[in-house]
Amino acid sequence: MRASHGVPHPETDVLARWVAALKRIGLTEAVHAALKHELEREHARPSLVEIGVRFCRY
Repeated sequence: MRASHGVPHPETDVLARWVAALKRIGLTEAVHAALKHELEREHARPSLVEIGVRFCRY
């Protein structure tokens, strides 16, 4: 099985290649880093329940 040389979605492929070029890393590593970063951002955000609890405390 051959590895793909790009991302099937044209705009996503351009964005991934841009990140790869800026960071001087491979395309797969760029996609991996971007996805990992996005998941870390989401996990760092407080949940709606946490926001509600904080709101009710003040």
